[in-house]
Amino acid sequence: MQRRTFLEQTLTALTATGLGVSLLNGKRAAGLYKHIVLLIGDDHSMRVIGSYGNKRIKTPNLDRLAREGMRFTNAFCQSPVCSASRQSFLTGNYPHQTGVNLLFTQLSDEKNLTVAEHLNARNYRTAAIGKMHTNNNVPAGVPAYGFEVRKDSAEYTKWLKEKGGPKPVPADVAVRDMSKTKGFSVEQWVNPGVRSEPLYDADALDTYLTNEAIAFIQAQQTNPFLLFVGFHAPHAPMNFPVEFAGRYRPEQMTLGKAGPEDLPWTPAIFRDLTDTQKREIVAGYYTCVEYLDKNVGQILRAIDDNGLRDDTLVVYIADHGYLLNDHNRFEKHTMWEPAVRSPLLVRAPGLTKAGSVSSELVELVDLVPTFVEAAGAPALPTRGKSLIPLFKNPTKNHRDQVFSEYLVDNMAMLRTDDRDGGPWKYVFSTNQYDLGLGYEIGDARPTGYVHRLYNLRRDPDELHNLASDPAQQKRLQTMQAQLIAVFRESHPDAARLPANLTTEQTLAWFCEPRDQVSDLEKRIFPHPNRYEKKTL
Repeated sequence: MQRRTFLEQTLTALTATGLGVSLLNGKRAAGLYKHIVLLIGDDHSMRVIGSYGNKRIKTPNLDRLAREGMRFTNAFCQSPVCSASRQSFLTGNYPHQTGVNLLFTQLSDEKNLTVAEHLNARNYRTAAIGKMHTNNNVPAGVPAYGFEVRKDSAEYTKWLKEKGGPKPVPADVAVRDMSKTKGFSVEQWVNPGVRSEPLYDADALDTYLTNEAIAFIQAQQTNPFLLFVGFHAPHAPMNFPVEFAGRYRPEQMTLGKAGPEDLPWTPAIFRDLTDTQKREIVAGYYTCVEYLDKNVGQILRAIDDNGLRDDTLVVYIADHGYLLNDHNRFEKHTMWEPAVRSPLLVRAPGLTKAGSVSSELVELVDLVPTFVEAAGAPALPTRGKSLIPLFKNPTKNHRDQVFSEYLVDNMAMLRTDDRDGGPWKYVFSTNQYDLGLGYEIGDARPTGYVHRLYNLRRDPDELHNLASDPAQQKRLQTMQAQLIAVFRESHPDAARLPANLTTEQTLAWFCEPRDQVSDLEKRIFPHPNRYEKKTL
């Protein structure tokens, strides 16, 4: 029996026996919230939000969300790459469970049940406005994965054309040459020079998506709804409208730290950057975040102005974080804290105390059971744990450890809480492949299995790898066993694990992606042996 069929039959049985939500006369039975809104920043570092302690960035609307609700300081994504992370918090399962680990793998609708499908079957109207990265071949305007309404770049392009194109920007306004923003050179990708795109705010992509999200809210306000809004900012190529130019001075920007150990691992694309260029990149990133914040504010106002505030659960996250010169990089694709930690801001009227903070460890897969409980729907079998108890009591123990994986590079992470002198983090990678995502390291790349162990209390910037420290070998072995245990408990192929493998071989076996590799993946990110069929 297909996993999806089993899940659907189980949920139908739960509903029939009264253990799930009931539907009376087409109306939703009472849950905690009638409406659920998930706002998603793209590559948004938790550190670039005012309420998380950044004194320079201007994020009044995200700060308002934190002030009116709850701020989580230890939320972790399940993969530091867009598609794998997004499909994990759409389904509530880890990337190795969803089958989406590589950038362009299509989410299988047969093998996965999404929270949108689950709630849509229970009379919730559903919409995905903006980036979802499911990589399917279904046109964006056609329902898919439980979302009745889907709009993104294709609809934006059509809208812009139908309105006669964007308002012209005067020739004397310095803007980017948009013909040179495709590719993986520094100039194309991360906007040194801090120039805006040649568009006014009213004609920009994320502004269009924001307006479409508001239109959905206004049209569905009498119906229960689930709305995902996937902004494109601040993701590279770090575009922002003309009105936002000049808001941050590069010389005032601070840079993340790097240590001597980072040099051999620095991707070639970043090795020749000057400090001036680095600060320009950071200034552009901050500008994109301020533009993102403006759009978040408009959606919050729409919720409030339409009288929906008290009955709407609002959550803001990023799909993952971003490195801003940390370890000599401007990217994610690693297990360092700035890449795998996500902002998590929640406004749950009646549950969260205004301005409250939770430092408990949470994972983004926890969103699915949270939304399901908030809607009063029957539980889904996921790796997540509902955050509702934390909304009520921010210090309630939630998780002792968090897990993330980046199987593009055969990499996985286990991170603990602050007990036993920690937090502690262990990272494993086979180091078999040079990154094929435009961030190749090249000939300087060290070879062989890589183990990293960090004490985040003493070394918050993760500059001192303790994996070879004789005094930490017992801890290293314990965390390796814990990481293997996560895979054994959750991996769909765990029963096929060969016998008599070493610890390293076991981790390498689990860290091999089983994706149905797309032709697009092979074409854009070629590698001589990346996509060979392996004996697993």
